[in-house]
Amino acid sequence: MAQSDVEAARWFKKSAYQGNDMAQLTVGALFRRGAGVMRSAEEAVRWFKKSAERGNSEAQFNLAVA
Repeated sequence: MAQSDVEAARWFKKSAYQGNDMAQLTVGALFRRGAGVMRSAEEAVRWFKKSAERGNSEAQFNLAVA
């Protein structure tokens, strides 16, 4: 993992925990790819669900194809 990926993941997670649906979507994508975090399909789905519950259509799509 590149240091910049780890740093980006840290900041996106901080925003995601505060309820930002775009950050939640991004954190899900980071977990799906393993960019800056350990790869985890379960964590990706968890974050996509949080974003989808806030009305994010891209997160809803990601859940549909997961």
